[in-house]
Amino acid sequence: MNTHTISSIALATALAFGTSAAQALDLSVNANIGVDADTSLDKQFAALDADGNGSISKSEATANAELQSRFADLDDDDDGAVTEAEFRAGLKAEGSGGLGAAVSNVGGKVKSGVKAGAEATGDAVGTAAEKTKEGVQAGYEATREAAGTAARKTKEGVQAGYEATSEMAADAAENTKEGLRAGAEKIGEMSGGARDRAAVGANAGAELGNELLGRFRHLDADGDGLVSSAEARADTKISANFETADADGDDALDHAEFKAAVEAEASSGLFGRLFGGR
Repeated sequence: MNTHTISSIALATALAFGTSAAQALDLSVNANIGVDADTSLDKQFAALDADGNGSISKSEATANAELQSRFADLDDDDDGAVTEAEFRAGLKAEGSGGLGAAVSNVGGKVKSGVKAGAEATGDAVGTAAEKTKEGVQAGYEATREAAGTAARKTKEGVQAGYEATSEMAADAAENTKEGLRAGAEKIGEMSGGARDRAAVGANAGAELGNELLGRFRHLDADGDGLVSSAEARADTKISANFETADADGDDALDHAEFKAAVEAEASSGLFGRLFGGR
């Protein structure tokens, strides 16, 4: 059922009941009329059409202050009466205008709210992006600094290890060199001693002869090629002539000095035999 049909039924009902329907509605001087009133336009018109002739005269309009003030606007054909069609059309037009303004106002507020929300969201996103950028930059700088520190410490550690290794290698080389030099000197001393002993042995045969050489070696207990004063005590004759034969005073007789001691012994024996000896 459409709106027109409903309005027609309401109007017919109002006309049928006449004054009783108007009395049922409170449309006194200060009551509101229009599409936003508590009753429908049909019922409002029926209540204001006091004589029920289908139009509201100026005298009937005095019953409601709002209708009286709008009468000229509602009387579209200026015939001094407002028909139901004029009443409905005029009030609906005013209601639509008010509704349109309200809708426009709400739309404006919604638009303003959306814009404000978008701006606030944009600010928040911009702030978050800026902070994210700052955090990434700070993280990058911290990582680069840590990497630089690690690289520097690694370089320092490698350098220290190289220097320590170099020092150890130099010390080892020096110790090896000193050891080789000491070994060579020791070998040289040993070789020299052996050569000296060999030379002494070789010369002994020439200087002392086999008999004296055997006697010399018998007294040379430590085999150093010399007869010390302690070793000479084993032979009383050599010991008696030791100091005389020890020409260099080193408390040891070499082959030549030993031979001198033997010769001194022989001379002493010869003089003894010649001058009162046996």
